Amino acid sequence: AQAQSLVDLGVTLLTIGTSGPDYDLRGAEALCRWRDRR
Repeated sequence: AQAQSLVDLGVTLLTIGTSGPDYDLRGAEALCRWRDRR
């Protein structure tokens, strides 16, 4: 929902922050799935 709001405002680059050593990429995966559904 937040990503869509940003895109509606004209944002074209969305990033996900993560840090190690245990990289949790679920947020990035969810963002990619959302992007691909658009």
